[in-house]
Amino acid sequence: MGVLLSATLGSFVASATWSRSEAASPPASAAQSARHLYARLHAVAREIDRASEAHRAPDASIDVRIASLHRETDLLADAARRTHLAARDLVPLRVLLHNIERKRALPATATAPLVPARRDAAHRAVFAELDAGHGARCASAYALASDGEVDGFLAAGATLWLRIDARRADPIALTTGATPLATAIDLFEACPTMEPAAPKASAAGLGASLVADTSHARTLWARVQNLGDAGNVAVIAAPADGAIAGHVVDATSGEPPELAIVLAFDDIGLVRVVNVQLDGAYSLDVADGSYAVLSGADHYVGEAWPDQLCVDVYDPTTCIGGPPQRIEVAGATVGGIDFVLGHGATVTGRVREQETNLAISDGFVEIFDADGYQRASPELDSAGRYVADGLIAGTYRATAISFTHEGQAYDGIPCVGGCDITNATPIVVAENAFVSGIDFSLPRAYYIEATVHVAGGDSFDGLTVDVYDLDGSIVTQRAGLWADVPTPIGPLSAGSYYVGAYASGFREQLFDHVDCVLYCNPPQPGATVVVASSATPAPAVTFDLQPLATVSGVVTDAATHAGLAGQTVTLFSNTDPPYQLGGSLTNFDGTYRITGVPAGLAWLLVTSNEHRDTAYPDAPCNDFMYGDLEGCDLASATQIAIDNGEAVTGIDVALPMNGSISGTVRTRGTGDFAPPLPFAWVRIFAPDGTNLDLSPSVADGTYIVIDLPPGSYFARVDANDYFSQRWPGIDCPTRDKQCPPTTGSPITVATGQSVNEIDFDPVDAFAIVGRVVDEVSGSGIAGIGLDLWFADGDAHCASAASDAGGYFMLEADVASPCWFAGPVKVSTDAGAPFIDELFDGVACPDGPAFLGLCPLANATPIAVPTTSPTPIVVGFTLNRIDAVFANGFD
Repeated sequence: MGVLLSATLGSFVASATWSRSEAASPPASAAQSARHLYARLHAVAREIDRASEAHRAPDASIDVRIASLHRETDLLADAARRTHLAARDLVPLRVLLHNIERKRALPATATAPLVPARRDAAHRAVFAELDAGHGARCASAYALASDGEVDGFLAAGATLWLRIDARRADPIALTTGATPLATAIDLFEACPTMEPAAPKASAAGLGASLVADTSHARTLWARVQNLGDAGNVAVIAAPADGAIAGHVVDATSGEPPELAIVLAFDDIGLVRVVNVQLDGAYSLDVADGSYAVLSGADHYVGEAWPDQLCVDVYDPTTCIGGPPQRIEVAGATVGGIDFVLGHGATVTGRVREQETNLAISDGFVEIFDADGYQRASPELDSAGRYVADGLIAGTYRATAISFTHEGQAYDGIPCVGGCDITNATPIVVAENAFVSGIDFSLPRAYYIEATVHVAGGDSFDGLTVDVYDLDGSIVTQRAGLWADVPTPIGPLSAGSYYVGAYASGFREQLFDHVDCVLYCNPPQPGATVVVASSATPAPAVTFDLQPLATVSGVVTDAATHAGLAGQTVTLFSNTDPPYQLGGSLTNFDGTYRITGVPAGLAWLLVTSNEHRDTAYPDAPCNDFMYGDLEGCDLASATQIAIDNGEAVTGIDVALPMNGSISGTVRTRGTGDFAPPLPFAWVRIFAPDGTNLDLSPSVADGTYIVIDLPPGSYFARVDANDYFSQRWPGIDCPTRDKQCPPTTGSPITVATGQSVNEIDFDPVDAFAIVGRVVDEVSGSGIAGIGLDLWFADGDAHCASAASDAGGYFMLEADVASPCWFAGPVKVSTDAGAPFIDELFDGVACPDGPAFLGLCPLANATPIAVPTTSPTPIVVGFTLNRIDAVFANGFD
């Protein structure tokens, strides 16, 4: 079976049909659709990150949402060809989608974040919250010193200026953590300035990041713009970790290509991107590590450094000749990573009308490679011509698409309802070849001429018109229409259709002036059928779209009445089952505003990471069913009545503070020795044993579980190779992490209470703990080397050193034989003035076993792992080399 084609950009084409029921919201104007896609992509990214942090796979529905976002991205790219949306505006969106797909494919234990997390207050040297009186112009810029941070709310399309004052000439990395907005950063050397920012540096996307070079000027100005929806942003300045820098030029002219980008792929395939500047220079800041670096631009062949052609600049696996060479970054800028991009091969031709031989200008040509991936989609000019360049040598197939004529695959193969490119005539393209004469002659088709008026938006360019068959399936659609401009929608076969129009923030409508509640899903009562036939080749339809409603209010702390920032506000329909009508994050003063809301009754839910989740006005919700309306006591909630175009205000919610449980996890040793245990999981259970929440311990062994409503809980700690432990200090008999948590003691959490010192000290079944003491003084000896050996063959497994009190813990390295269990041996490497030993009490007068000076055959084997939650304790009492001088007499 062949492959059906739709208008897409740079992705595999599976079907010509797209259904809005598969997406969170339909595409509207190119710019507005990009903002909505950024927000939804970011939401998916955070879900994947949260799943990874919990060491579990994301919910299976993620795959359906990713596929839907892919389709919307393709449609947006198609619409961008005919609107003012710049190709570069799609780059951060595509990068985030790439990272989401890559992260989705990784094991559940991979934890590399998709967007940078905001640092907690303890790690900020400088912190400021944005306000309306600063930052709108460079003259009122916020001061941002090294290791500083500025946080605040940034409205859609808003600009924030920052003045960067470097204490030293070291590079400074600027990073934005944004939820859900997408930011662009540009640097200037002077303020005010009319010079473009591009010659210095710029970056865009969720988590946009760049390096400010302060070697010549200690003060720079940064402009941060919001490319997405309104939301909160954190701009962080920190010493640069490392960077990749170089130049990108045209292979023929030596001039920089227009709108080129550079992408760096890390060792797990996640990518960072930076725009190449007007002078061809770029600098991409990255964390230390190994990277494959690619560059590309519209109308050029993508390349991997150095000089390796790539079919798709977003996919290093498409580079010709195997995986690209990797660049190692370690705390400094790796310069000289230069690219010389060529235009590659070119395919050109003309598209004419079959009946009259007149030029067709309302369409485009799609070029597909041998694997069915679209590699170019040039528009037709007023003379019906097209130029598809940036192609590598290979075999291609081509189709021509028009809104008023039937589609066609080259050479002369009709496309009705989609093109089967396997039937198209192959076009063989040599390296850097110029292939002309790939022409098309398209027969006339039926179409519908649509005119859309929007209230208060005469120059609005964010319109989409759908044509449905009588069963309600979308036959074709056209996005990026201008208001009040008659536009052909097609091609269509002779027949009867429903026609609908929509735009972001406006109520959808079916012809003839039938408003829909949320989405239009014909057949629908009152909708008028439009007939396309030989008698009426271009029936005209008109629409008048009315603005949707807005819902706004403020979210506060119930006790302090202070506004709460960053809370998630979601509006749900009054249906069974309910579905989301819209949502917003609260600003720094707790205010929120949800736009594009249809008329009807709705529930409003506020979800929080530290406060009780609440349905308007004060109905409690289950905090462990995050964002799920089913977990709310709707009997005590109030529905919100919304009329068409109404501004519903005063929908305020006060959230009670939830509590927390915190403490420290340590490995049980011997005596006072109990080293902190990172990466253990503290789990919180309900009184019936239901697992409610979990939190990992960090490097110092501390943990905190937040957002706990008042109640009684049980706690248990689990860690690989450890015996689980219930609080307080009740060991589990096995290491299967299955012992019932309710056999511990309950922990009571009151409203807003922080319950501290819920500590654990589980036993590591594979660890050997002990102490090295001086036989003469009886005191612990610091800095003594300890070595672990596999008893079967005496292979070395691990090393450690005693601490200030003489205590130590030996754990087998993952790659060592001891990792697979079995008896082990332990030896010391003390050095003068002590005599080394093998366990148990075997002296090594000639030197340590580590240097081969003491036969391990004399050591006593130790059974590992332990079969009960009791530490394996091994002690050494070391003699001095000469007892005569042991007390320091000479």
